[in-house]
Amino acid sequence: MPRKKKPFVFPPDTPLYADLKRKDPSVRPCEMPGCPYVGEHRAPYSQDELTRYRWFCLPHVREYNAGWDYFSGMGAAQIEDFMKDAMLGHRPTWKINQQKLTEENLEAALHDMLYGRKRGAREEKRRKAQTAAQNEEEYRALAVLEIEGEASLQDIKKQYKLLVKKHHPDVNPGDKQAEERFKLITKAYHDLLNLYRKAENT
Repeated sequence: MPRKKKPFVFPPDTPLYADLKRKDPSVRPCEMPGCPYVGEHRAPYSQDELTRYRWFCLPHVREYNAGWDYFSGMGAAQIEDFMKDAMLGHRPTWKINQQKLTEENLEAALHDMLYGRKRGAREEKRRKAQTAAQNEEEYRALAVLEIEGEASLQDIKKQYKLLVKKHHPDVNPGDKQAEERFKLITKAYHDLLNLYRKAENT
C-alpha cells in the first residue's frame, strides 16, 4: 500500500496560507528552509528550552533528531550529575534521619512502611463497611417507623409514640399482626436510639 504523501503547505506570507490556516488552525509549515510540507512532528527547541518546540515534517524531524545532542557543551562532571538526578526523575531529595541505619532498624522501617500502609487501607475499608452497615440499619429502622428522609431524635420519639398508641397489644387485643408490628416498631426505635448515641460519642 503506497504511503500517503504529506500535504503541501503554501508559503506563510501568502493569502493561500492564511486561508488554509483558517480552515485548519493546526496547520503549520515544516521549519526546514525550502520544505513545502506540513510540520506535524515536534522536536525540542534547545537544551535550555525543552518545553518549546520546533515543527518538522517526518523526514526533517528525523534529520533534526539525528543531529540533536542534549549533552553538547557539557563536561564529564555535568553529565555525571545529570545521570544521577535522572535516577530520581530530577525530583528534589531530602536528607533522612542522620541516625545510622543498621540492618535491623532498616528492616523494621521497611516493615512499618509496608504493613502500616496495608493496615491503614484495611482500617479504611472496615470503617467504610461499618458506616454502610449503619446507614442501612438506620434506613430500615426509619422505614419501620414510617419516616422518610432524615429525622431528628425528637421526630423519632414523636413518631414512635404515635405508632405505639396505634399498634399496642392493649389497643388491639388478639390481633397477632398488630402485636408483631408493635415488636418491630419497638426494636426499630431502640436501634435508632443506639445509633444516635454512637454518633454522639464519636
